[in-house]
Amino acid sequence: MFVTRRKGENPLGNLLVDLMLRARPDVDAAIINGGGVRADLPAGPLRYGALYETFPFDNRFARVKLRAGDFAAMLAGSLGGGPFFSLGGLQAVAGCDGPDLRVTLQRAGVPLDASQEIVVLASDFLATGGDRAFAGLLERGLATVTLEDDPPLREALAAELGKLGPVSLAPLSYYDPEHPRIRAPPSPRSAAPDATCPSGHTFLKGQRRGLSFRTASWPVPSVIAPTDLERRDPTVAPLHACAAACSPSATHAEPTPRPDLSLRTSLTT
Repeated sequence: MFVTRRKGENPLGNLLVDLMLRARPDVDAAIINGGGVRADLPAGPLRYGALYETFPFDNRFARVKLRAGDFAAMLAGSLGGGPFFSLGGLQAVAGCDGPDLRVTLQRAGVPLDASQEIVVLASDFLATGGDRAFAGLLERGLATVTLEDDPPLREALAAELGKLGPVSLAPLSYYDPEHPRIRAPPSPRSAAPDATCPSGHTFLKGQRRGLSFRTASWPVPSVIAPTDLERRDPTVAPLHACAAACSPSATHAEPTPRPDLSLRTSLTT
């Protein structure tokens, strides 16, 4: 069974971006947002109806051309508390740079130069500013978008699953916690009451500051707004876990009837 999760790297998100790359192999990377994945893929023979429930939106493919450093900064922002994006085609290695999080992109273990131009495959929703994914980069003229007018992205996923034939897909094949696609440093477990982090924000007394870097489920400091993040150095994004974590903020469309086509692919638990 592939379980849906909005936050953190997971087998289902990785499976979907891998299928996107199979459908459009001429791009460098693919991303999908956790909020766009709405249901689990159950164990057993996989049918179209289950895929529809997992990805019910009629989004199309879009290609975003940008520099690797700007894409890394976008991913850093997501790891710092924004919507989480599953990543395929590249690996992201995150590290603390003072109170900031810096992400380096790699292809097969080889770092990409920040100035290198790459093409990222995404849904038209994300590519045009949805979830603020590329919004800041588009506003600054740091990315260009090409929209496809093909059938929905979901149909391409179904086609690629069909091409796999009668095989079994295991979650561990798509996400191994010991070898994640997105790697980040260990999490601080706590911070002293009323302490102040290097960026000047005050910890809340008595609250746990522990963050799960393994799942990338990190709170956003209540004093940081998305527009503030976009004004920072485009190659870095704040991650106050690097400063022992600042105070966090308090923080489908119905399927259209159609034949329940078998994709002949079996999912294992």
